[in-house]
Amino acid sequence: MLEPIRSESSRIADGRRIGVRTTVLTSLSSISCYVFARKVIPVVDTEKRQETIYPGAEVLSSQEEHATEYEDKGYAKLLFDHYSSGNMYSDMSDITIGEPTFYALVEPFDIADIESTRQMVRNIPDWQPSKGDIFALVVNGSILKWLECLGGGGQSIHSDHGVKYAFNVRDELAHLEPFISIADSLKPDGP
Repeated sequence: MLEPIRSESSRIADGRRIGVRTTVLTSLSSISCYVFARKVIPVVDTEKRQETIYPGAEVLSSQEEHATEYEDKGYAKLLFDHYSSGNMYSDMSDITIGEPTFYALVEPFDIADIESTRQMVRNIPDWQPSKGDIFALVVNGSILKWLECLGGGGQSIHSDHGVKYAFNVRDELAHLEPFISIADSLKPDGP
């Protein structure tokens, strides 16, 4: 009978995973994010689908359902890894912007652990980013940038060495709840 993988290999893989998590959570280049899960609103039996659109709804991509709502998922740190932009013109004067895609490492954390790096690394929340999640990146005290997660992929052939996620830029979402309250909380007090 075959033996399971040696315990040393498992410990090395676990160490790599913690190393990636520590890098993302402690890097000066990491950006703090609010993360929201997108949910499709079920159709009510007595209504047609077009009647279930909530006020102010906008479809921002061909994959997006017009009857959606967003739920608070948690907090994360995002560390950009790679950017794929459009093609360069032959005279090198500009880039043709198509659908720019960002690749990044993401590590969820509990907001209660924000004061202790050690606790942030050790306490891993029970959720991971998934396709369709909306990320509100806190660039500074008053600027939010919006990204949508396209999904994730492994970084190496070895055991859990972290996941690299792909993101697209989203339009401003601060006109919808729960994004209104997030944007309002970042506005400076006073005139």
